[in-house]
Amino acid sequence: MYIACEYLDFIWTDEELQRFRQLWRDGLHLLDIAKELKRHRNEVLILAVDQADRGYIKTRYGAIFGRDWKKGRRSDERARPRYRLRRYFESEHA
Repeated sequence: MYIACEYLDFIWTDEELQRFRQLWRDGLHLLDIAKELKRHRNEVLILAVDQADRGYIKTRYGAIFGRDWKKGRRSDERARPRYRLRRYFESEHA
């Protein structure tokens, strides 16, 4: 038996959810949100997927990369987005 991502914590408090949603609306990059919340980037990514799927966050310019993706704020972890978050999950994971 293999348990994927058992080292991650997918339990979120109401305060963390509200903070995540505000940071998302503010346009922060997913990695910056993870730093703000002191969470692993994959925990925040899964939360973003969940919140988008449930309609709690909206698709935004730059998708998970946030408002600064076109300003050269890229590294190995910050690549140019190819899809908006909602479109990606609707087409690839429907």
